[in-house]
Amino acid sequence: MYCDASYRKLLHQFIKSNCSDRNQISQFFLNNVSQIAEKLRIGRVVLNQQAVLYSVMEGCEAEEGTEFEFGLEKGEVKKISVWPVKGCVWTEEEKSNVELLAETIFIMGGYVRLLEMVCTAEVTDTLTGISNDTGIHIHAAKLHAAGKLTKYACLFINLKNFKFINKQVAFDGGNKALKQFGEAIVKMANEEDEFAGRLGGDNFFVLVKKERVNQIVEEIFCIKAFIPIKEKEVVIQMESRVGCAGIQEGEGVSDTINKASVALLFARKNGRDFMEFEPYMLDITLRAKRVSSSFNDAIAKQEFEAYYQPKVNTESLEICGTEALVRWFHNGKMIPPMEFIPILEQEGTICQLDFYMLNMACVHIRRWMDEGIEPVRVSVNFSKNHLNNPRLVKEIVAVINKNNIPPKFIEIELTEMSDYNDYKVMEDFVDQLKFHGIATSIDDFGTGSSSMTLLRDLNVDTVKLDRSFVVNLEKEEQKDRVMIESVASLVKAFGMEVLVEGVETEEQFRYLKSVGCDVIQGYFFDKPMPEKEFTRKLKEERCYIMEYAR
Repeated sequence: MYCDASYRKLLHQFIKSNCSDRNQISQFFLNNVSQIAEKLRIGRVVLNQQAVLYSVMEGCEAEEGTEFEFGLEKGEVKKISVWPVKGCVWTEEEKSNVELLAETIFIMGGYVRLLEMVCTAEVTDTLTGISNDTGIHIHAAKLHAAGKLTKYACLFINLKNFKFINKQVAFDGGNKALKQFGEAIVKMANEEDEFAGRLGGDNFFVLVKKERVNQIVEEIFCIKAFIPIKEKEVVIQMESRVGCAGIQEGEGVSDTINKASVALLFARKNGRDFMEFEPYMLDITLRAKRVSSSFNDAIAKQEFEAYYQPKVNTESLEICGTEALVRWFHNGKMIPPMEFIPILEQEGTICQLDFYMLNMACVHIRRWMDEGIEPVRVSVNFSKNHLNNPRLVKEIVAVINKNNIPPKFIEIELTEMSDYNDYKVMEDFVDQLKFHGIATSIDDFGTGSSSMTLLRDLNVDTVKLDRSFVVNLEKEEQKDRVMIESVASLVKAFGMEVLVEGVETEEQFRYLKSVGCDVIQGYFFDKPMPEKEFTRKLKEERCYIMEYAR
C-alpha cells in the first residue's frame, strides 16, 4: 500500500505544477491522483461539500463516506469528504491511507490559498482593500489587449488638505476616511470594465467611460466620510481635485495617468477643482523638469547673475538704493525669470537661489567699498518658504559677516506674502533682522487681503506698492488715485518709507511725488542692468536729470 514517501512525492509534483486555483487542483488530482484513488478504491472526493475533485463513473458507496475536518485560523474549518467506490468497504489500512490522502489534499489547498493571498496582495492596497497601482495596470492591460482602452478616460484624484483631516480625526480616523473614499469610488465605477484604485498616499484613480466623466466627477465631489469618535459620528466632506485625460489610440494607461496628473497639477496652480489635459500642459511641465534638473548645475557654474535696478529718491533724484534681480544665462541665452522662479518657488529650491543672490550682492558691495565707491542699500528678494527655517536670521547674518560688509547695506525684501498667515513668525523674523541692523521691506503691497494686517503687525522699513497701483494713473481713474493717496498716507503715518515700482512715465512720477511717495523704481529712470553698468552709474551718474531720465 502507499506510504508517506508516496504522498511526499505527490506534494512535490504538485508544487512543481504551479497550481494557483481550485480548478487547477482538480485537474492535477485527475492527472496525478487517479492511480492512488484506484488503489484505495475511492469513488468520490469533495472539498467543502461543494467542489468535486474526483469522481468515478460507477458511483460511490454513499453510506460509507468519511469526512475529514481541518482547522484554520479564526475558527474557519475546511472539510474533505471521501467515499469508496460502489460496493466497497474500506479496510482499516485503506482508511488510514485515505486519511493521509485527505491531509495531502488539505496541504495542497493551503498552498493554493497562500498563492491566492500573495496574488491578491500584489494587486490590492492594504489600507483600503481596493486595487493598487499594480492592479490598475493589470486591468488596463486586459482592456488594451481587447482593443477597448480608447473608450475610457483616466481620472487622477488628489484629496485636498488631507493632513488637516488627520488632525481633526487622528491618524486612525484618517485611515478610515481613506478607506471609505476608496470604497465610494469603486462603487461609482460600476459600468462595463470601469475600474478604481489607490495610487498611494491621498491619490486615487478611476478608469471611466469617456461619456461618464462629468457624472463621475460630480459624484466624487460629493463623497463624505463618517468617522466615529467618542460615541459621536464626525461627518467629513472629502474635498478633492481631479485631473482628467482621455486615452488616445496607441497610448498606454501609464502615459494617460501621467497626463491626468499633469492636468491635476494645473488645476492646483489655477485654484480649480477639475481640469482636463491639454497638450500645452505637457510642454510647460517638460520645461519645468528641465529647469529643475538644470538648477544645481547652474548654481555650480554660476550661471545666475545679479542685475540691478536703481531706486530713486523723488526729491533729490539721487540713487538711494537698488534691487538685486536674478537673471539666468544658460547656453548663451537668458532665461526669463518667470520661466524658472515659479518652478523653484514650488519646489522650494528658491531658498538656495535667494542665498546665492544675497551672497552675490554682498560680494558686489564689498567690491564697491574696496574701490572707494559709496554703496547704496541693496534689496534681495526672499521667498516666504524661508520662514519655515528656524535658523534663517543666523544664516543671513553669517553671509553678511563672511563678506565683511556693514548690515545697513542689505535689505531683505519679503516676496509673495499676501497669502501667508503666520504673522507671528514674520513679526519675529523682521524684529530679529532689525536687531542686527538689517532693513526689511514688503514686496507687492496691496495685492492681498492681508495687506493691512501686515502693515499693522510688521515693523518693516519700506513698503513697496505694487505696480498695479500705477497702471491706470494716466487714465485719471479717481479710485486709483484715492487708493494710492490713502495707502501712501497710511504707510507714512506708520513711519515707513513708501516705494512705488513699475513707474514708466513722467506723469506717473510727478503724481507719485506730489502725494508723498518717497522712492520710485521703474523704467522711467532705468531698467535692470548688469553689475558693471550699475557700478559705473554709482561712480559717475548717481543723480538723474529729469530730461535724461528714461
